[in-house]
Amino acid sequence: MILPFIYRKKVMVKIDAPPGLRKGGGIVETIFSITLYKIIETEKVSFFKGGFMKKVSLSLLSILTVVGIAFAQTKDTTAAETNQTTASADEKITNLKGEVDGLSESYAETKSTVAALSKIKVSGYIQAQYLVNDVMNVLSLNGVKSPYVRQAFLIKRGRLKTTYDAGLCQYVLEIDVTQDGVGMKDAYASFKEPWMKALSLTVGSMDRPFGYEVSYSSSMLESPERSKMIGYLFPKEKDLGAMLEFAQEEGPLSFLNVKAGVYNGMTNILNEDNDYKDIIGRIGFKAPFQEIGLDIDGGVSGYKGLMTDVDTTTGGRAYSMDASNHQWDLTTGQKGKTFDRQYFGADLQLFYATPVIGGTCVKGEYVQGKHPTKAGADDFYSITVAPPTSDALFNREIMGYYAYFIQNIDPANLQLVVKYDFWDPNTTISATDFTNANTSLTAG
Repeated sequence: MILPFIYRKKVMVKIDAPPGLRKGGGIVETIFSITLYKIIETEKVSFFKGGFMKKVSLSLLSILTVVGIAFAQTKDTTAAETNQTTASADEKITNLKGEVDGLSESYAETKSTVAALSKIKVSGYIQAQYLVNDVMNVLSLNGVKSPYVRQAFLIKRGRLKTTYDAGLCQYVLEIDVTQDGVGMKDAYASFKEPWMKALSLTVGSMDRPFGYEVSYSSSMLESPERSKMIGYLFPKEKDLGAMLEFAQEEGPLSFLNVKAGVYNGMTNILNEDNDYKDIIGRIGFKAPFQEIGLDIDGGVSGYKGLMTDVDTTTGGRAYSMDASNHQWDLTTGQKGKTFDRQYFGADLQLFYATPVIGGTCVKGEYVQGKHPTKAGADDFYSITVAPPTSDALFNREIMGYYAYFIQNIDPANLQLVVKYDFWDPNTTISATDFTNANTSLTAG
């Protein structure tokens, strides 16, 4: 009897777990080792046939069944855990989405608020002053000259300005706080047309559109005060009225600036005292020569108004200067009659970028015309008492000018300013006429 030769072969069976059982990024593997036996017979023998092979088959089937049951239980457990995890994640995502939506709404509200606040600009400045006079009864406190005060500390300007700029419209309110009280400066609304954005309308209390120095900001003045003629002809610089302005930012007319307005003619703090309105205007230009660092600006201005004689003495007194004998001629019965207030002016500014040292500026302005006043040459003609009893009107021919030389010294952060200011309140006469025995003139 020849014994059979037994050939044994080992087979590895690999079962991959479903995705739910994959943990930690790895794969749970179940490996079964099955040994199969193949019998090679040299002779016809039934030693390994029949019952033995059945036993092997049943054993293998039992193993697979156990593994299948275990795998099914694991799959069910994993599926439940997966569903629970997914539900928890969905809930967190929903909550997170709600928080993000809330933040988006809050951001939108904040953005809207910031956008509105960015249109508001608040600015201001304070100019303190210590004033000393040579004699008494010159210094004016609360509008009254004091006979006992020669020197004092003052608040010359205490400005607070608020501007709301919405692009096509602008609203400005500025107050002035001094030892004399709180006063109004700018208080106007400006509207610009939306097509060319070149034409605008301004209504309220604003700078008179005449010349250069009237509308030049007090905070930018190179000298402590404006020129004498501006102070006398345009007290307070402001007036109540309406103004049209043409100023093209870009285009063939961008070099041109035109302003024209209608005003009460009584400053911005005095009430209108007649039924006439004053017309004020300026045509300005800009001529830049960037290749040589030079800018030339300038303009011409005009003022046309009427003053009503409100004097009650002898039916209203009006004085005019007689050019032949240099004396005042009195005319009575002039109450209610009107007299011309008219000025013509020209201004010019030169700006040059001087190498090394800094910018150089030369600028000046000239004004002449007719200027009705009270007895004093520096008294603006208006109703100050009701009824007026001694407001005789004096018709004067006036002339004035000023000139600046300004040199920036950039290395030292300094500025050199030289100013010459001239004012003639009555061009019909000269200084020698006050000492001439043949005239009855007195200084005032």
